[in-house]
Amino acid sequence: MNILVTCRHEYKTDDVKNYAMEKAGKLSRFSQNITKIEVVLNSEKEQHSAEALISVSRGGHLKGSVTQPNIHAAIDLLVDKMERQLIRFKERMKDHRGTRRNESTGRTDTDDI
Repeated sequence: MNILVTCRHEYKTDDVKNYAMEKAGKLSRFSQNITKIEVVLNSEKEQHSAEALISVSRGGHLKGSVTQPNIHAAIDLLVDKMERQLIRFKERMKDHRGTRRNESTGRTDTDDI
């Protein structure tokens, strides 16, 4: 899994980048199929925004964006939002078909004869 943190405008400190990388790295426990996480940190006037794009090996892309007055709060809220999206994506990828019934006998494939 690759984690890329890009900072725009004022963010030149490694402290904020390391904080974002640490938080983004924790997203891997929700899905083993994550191939890439891109985090973009932005500052405009007194508002700080954090955006994330997660690439999943099954062909999905998850995007999220948060704006807060504090950059650390924005990163925390973004990670929470991406956790929820990953859980929802994982649920959608599950097989929900259940067991099959044989139409002539009414038994499932797992019933003993």
